[in-house]
Amino acid sequence: MLRWIKYGVGAVAVVGVVGWTLLGSSFLTYIQTSTNAAQEAARNAVPVEFELRRARDMIEAILPDLQSQVRMIAQEEVEVAALTSDIEETQKRLRSEQKTLASLRNKMRTQQVSYSVNGRNVERGFGDA
Repeated sequence: MLRWIKYGVGAVAVVGVVGWTLLGSSFLTYIQTSTNAAQEAARNAVPVEFELRRARDMIEAILPDLQSQVRMIAQEEVEVAALTSDIEETQKRLRSEQKTLASLRNKMRTQQVSYSVNGRNVERGFGDA
C-alpha cells in the first residue's frame, strides 16, 4: 500500500515536471481546464431526480430561518407604522402649539391689562420699576 502511494506521488511529480517543461506557465491552465471538465462530467452524471431531491432538502433546511426572517420583518413593519403614527400625532400637536404661540404673541402686542387665553383670564404682569 505504501509503495503505491510513493509511486503515485512520484508519478504526479514527474508529470508536473514534464508538463511544466513542455507547456511552461500555461501548464497550470491546462490542469485547471481538465479539473473543470472532470467536475462538469461528474455533475452531468448525477440524475435529475437526485438534484431535485437535493434542492428540495436545501429549501427545507432554510425554510425555518426564512419564516423567522419574515416574522421579524412583519414586526418591524408594525413598529414603523406605530412610529409613523406617533410622528404624525406629534406634528399635529406641534402645529397646534405653534398656532397657540402665534395667537399669544399677537395678543401680547396690544396693550391691555388682562387677556383671555383659552377661556382663562391672564393679567399682564408689570414690573416694579
